[in-house]
Amino acid sequence: MNHLINAWQTKSESVSENWRGSTQFPGRPLAGRQEVRPMSCLIPEAELRDQLLRENVEYRRLAAEHQSCDDQLEGLTNKHFLNEDEQVQERTLKKKKLLLKDQMYSIVQKIRKQMEADSRQASGGK
Repeated sequence: MNHLINAWQTKSESVSENWRGSTQFPGRPLAGRQEVRPMSCLIPEAELRDQLLRENVEYRRLAAEHQSCDDQLEGLTNKHFLNEDEQVQERTLKKKKLLLKDQMYSIVQKIRKQMEADSRQASGGK
């Protein structure tokens, strides 16, 4: 097992080293363009979520509702047996929770695209 972990770490480190020193993606030179950075370079995911929780009312509402569904689901999973109504409630909560997560993700993606466009505009790109 340790040899698998070590092999993964070695591969991960070499990919990381290749990325840092690279001015092109594998097989795709950037010919005359500025080095393209992944969007994650703009702001870490956790930091963006924290910022949205502080500043975006809709994201905060969705996150609170998602947490509420999670709490209700936890209450159901602690039961040894679910009757038919509870099973329906569990399925409904899971679907609602997934829908909320998708809506939160959509907000994050919208902000990422906006940040990327702002970054390009600030650097003189299109």
